[in-house]
Amino acid sequence: MSGIRLRDMAFSADLLFGAFDRLKEFVDRKDKTSAEERQRLIEALSESVHVADETIHYIAQRRRGTARDDEKELALSGKWADAGVKLAALGARDLADRYFLKAQFWADPDRWTDADVERARIKLEEIST
Repeated sequence: MSGIRLRDMAFSADLLFGAFDRLKEFVDRKDKTSAEERQRLIEALSESVHVADETIHYIAQRRRGTARDDEKELALSGKWADAGVKLAALGARDLADRYFLKAQFWADPDRWTDADVERARIKLEEIST
């Protein structure tokens, strides 16, 4: 299967479904939403899932031995920040804050220790909980 392990695929799916479920719960809590707000919610959800998926793929590539890619990491930083802005505009402040921290992580991953990542709750397994 071109170097991708089945376990990695299940892990990726779990993470994406977790992010989706978290954002869906947020949407469900909003009683009355206009068509415009519903569209903003869909865009935030789409962007959030997309950046998580892109991050999972990058990490999988690194695990398979691909060299670090500074441009990719900078792009991931921007995408986490963009998704965070959309979430903040919808009132999902705690989740948006963690997306902003994830953006800071990808802007300079060498500055972050494992303990920093744990404290910030920005591991992919936790970002949507």
